[in-house]
Amino acid sequence: MGKYIIQRALQAIPLVLIVTVLVFSLMKISGDPLAYLAQDPRVTERDRLVLRAKYGLDDPLVLQFVHWVFGDEGYVRSLDTDQNGEPDTTVVGERRGIIRGDFGDSIRFRKPVTDVIGQFLPNTLLLGTTALTVTIIMALVIGIFAALRQYTLADNIITTGAFITYSMPSFLLALVLVQIFSIQFRRWGLPSLPVSGMYDPRGDNSVDELIRHMILPVLTLSLINIAGWSRYIRSTMLEVISSDYIRTARSKGISERRVIFLHGLKNASLPLVTLIGLNLPFILSGAVITETIFSWPGMGYMYINALEQFDAQLVVAFVLMLAVAVVVFQLLTDVVYAWLDPRIRYD
Repeated sequence: MGKYIIQRALQAIPLVLIVTVLVFSLMKISGDPLAYLAQDPRVTERDRLVLRAKYGLDDPLVLQFVHWVFGDEGYVRSLDTDQNGEPDTTVVGERRGIIRGDFGDSIRFRKPVTDVIGQFLPNTLLLGTTALTVTIIMALVIGIFAALRQYTLADNIITTGAFITYSMPSFLLALVLVQIFSIQFRRWGLPSLPVSGMYDPRGDNSVDELIRHMILPVLTLSLINIAGWSRYIRSTMLEVISSDYIRTARSKGISERRVIFLHGLKNASLPLVTLIGLNLPFILSGAVITETIFSWPGMGYMYINALEQFDAQLVVAFVLMLAVAVVVFQLLTDVVYAWLDPRIRYD
């Protein structure tokens, strides 16, 4: 196992390097990050030249990549701001590089990108982990229930509902939930659910208020995954309960509950490991559509705003963080899968 983990980690290094090059290229083709200064009459030509030197925008492309990754602390650039052929200004680099967590400054928020991410990431983790917990619990319950009642009326109803829900795009599901639980409930005189933000501007920022604001976003994120994941659980559960070792356990007089939940559930839950591993990186990045619809101040909401404001540094940090998270969590998924299933061996 240790050898396998080392091999996978070494394989991940060139993948992360390729992703880093692609993200850097994306940042370069997105345009001049200081172009907005041309519209500010308070910024002189000399100021623009100094800023371009500060961020190394006029350096050779390869050097820009090296400085972007490893930093340019102490690197001196000489400028001829008077255009007289003689350098009259020196600019010393201060960036530490993305390898040390320095992604530059956000144009929109006017502070370091890491500070902006630190502001929005906890909100996304709160929403994402809650939705993932609800998804896992409900997918297990529904999947096992449907498997134990194969081809019954209940199984057919669950199957139909799962196919309908899974085929719905998230934005449509969100709008349906808003229409029912917010608009129609208000018309019917029932307690309606809020559809925007984490707290009511006039509220007291209490836990109860936060929970009410989380209900619709969590349902939007959970329902589609529950529909899909429960089908995986049902399929694997049907395969497990018809296997020889389950029949052997039953023949020994072990109770049905113990057979199902102790012997069958562990192997039937293995597909969830892969599904969770695939979804964990996107918890970090946030559900872009859902957070935008419900104005939830998370990473997805931040990403859309960064795109609208052409905040290249923030967009690049978001994309790179997501790509690295995918690589890391895929490695962790393989390790956990092998630990849960002793039949799997890696050479």
